[in-house]
Amino acid sequence: MVAKRRKNPRKEEKPNPKKKRFEAGSELISAHPIFESLWGHRHLTIREDGQGYATVFQNGGIHCFINAPLEPKEWARVIAHCLLHLGMGHFDPLRFKLLDPDPAAWNHACDLVVERFLDDIHFGLRPPPDWEKPDFIPLTGQAG
Repeated sequence: MVAKRRKNPRKEEKPNPKKKRFEAGSELISAHPIFESLWGHRHLTIREDGQGYATVFQNGGIHCFINAPLEPKEWARVIAHCLLHLGMGHFDPLRFKLLDPDPAAWNHACDLVVERFLDDIHFGLRPPPDWEKPDFIPLTGQAG
């Protein structure tokens, strides 16, 4: 008689606390009246590699680096920051061409506008200063 092979019991995925905090921050975004419509148009990729919190791409992609030690309200702020760059047209090639700004100065100015807006509506918590801010890839050069 041939012995039947036993199936290996499915290994349960261990809960990842960093991913849970990220997901909780995402829920704060999707439930907010300003960000819920922007949330539906994003192309989000969760990554474990990378520096900083997130990278926004010209094509609407957002890569969030979940190894960053953030709490849900901090993740909500980071994600909102990325969405606002896209929603405010900071990657609009026509605007960029007409203004012809220095890419570093443009990125810094856009970050200031986004952060001022988030401060004005009292949304989320600013991440700790010892980590990089969400990255903004210049329009010149890389087209996500």
